[in-house]
Amino acid sequence: MKVSVDVKLYTARTLSNGENPLVIRLTQNNKRKYIRIGISLNPIFWDKKKDKPKPNCENKELIENIITEKLAKYQKQILEFQSTGKIYSLNQLIDAVEKPVKNISVEEYLNSIINSLIKQDRVGNASHYQALFNSLHAFTKLSQLQFVDIDLPFLNKYEASLREKGNKGNTINIKMRTLKATYNKAIKDNIVNAEYYPFNDYNVSKLKEKTPKRAISKDDMLRVVDFDVKTITKRPHSLMQFSKDLFLFSYLGCGINMVDMAHLKKEDILT
Repeated sequence: MKVSVDVKLYTARTLSNGENPLVIRLTQNNKRKYIRIGISLNPIFWDKKKDKPKPNCENKELIENIITEKLAKYQKQILEFQSTGKIYSLNQLIDAVEKPVKNISVEEYLNSIINSLIKQDRVGNASHYQALFNSLHAFTKLSQLQFVDIDLPFLNKYEASLREKGNKGNTINIKMRTLKATYNKAIKDNIVNAEYYPFNDYNVSKLKEKTPKRAISKDDMLRVVDFDVKTITKRPHSLMQFSKDLFLFSYLGCGINMVDMAHLKKEDILT
């Protein structure tokens, strides 16, 4: 698991100007990766034994400073991985250094999604993310949660916690699908590297349960249509009549939900 980091003059490749590129060499379990640092030298100016520019090398101090800075970045990242006990590959180490992600917590990112959806009047969609936010907040210290912390053990514990609270499979499915969508958005926004994606090993679809059909019969529906609310209320502007009208509008509108109905404008309804 230990990774060694050093700098080498990569003599296996010679550039058109006769120079060789300087590279950071990473070694882990006999596997090696070479990362170019954007500098090349003529071999006569490189000390192979000390792995550093010779005293007569032009811009020697500048080159040494660049090497030192690059080595320090990799050593710092290795220490960060070790401090969290994270198992990592050479590719993950390289990505962490060469493609640094934005330091945004899950809490901050979820809030940004919710606010964006509300501004777009996508209130129904925003409610799913808000429900996920509230659920995660009750489960863990959300302000400290990073996307790299959401791994397979985390998902299994979160699912178990939801079940303990009485949530059914379909409810858990919605929360997990929303969390999965959040993670995918975070990858696209460079908040977390795709190599940490935990949903390749966690099957969200397993949570979905078949629900019994709850549709009423055609005859019952006709009874609702024909029902005169005046037989049970004498108020001139009855809320019961309004409720019946909304229900029928939703039914005749192919099941349009109440939130979408609330946002309808006159110009949205074709005559």
